Amino acid sequence: MEAFSRLGIDWNSVILYLINFGILAVVVGYFVTGPILRILDQRRQHIQSAVEEAEKLKQEFLRE
Repeated sequence: MEAFSRLGIDWNSVILYLINFGILAVVVGYFVTGPILRILDQRRQHIQSAVEEAEKLKQEFLRE
């Protein structure tokens, strides 16, 4: 522990930095991942509907 003191590392500061980083990670995770996951889900649905439409058109074309 004394070696850290000689290097200028204060454990109270390290703990506060870790707490702040944890709070920041939670806030960013909550406010950023939600909208991103929503956008990805909308995109997935759009692609799925486009693939289904293409399959319908393909079947229609093969029937004619």
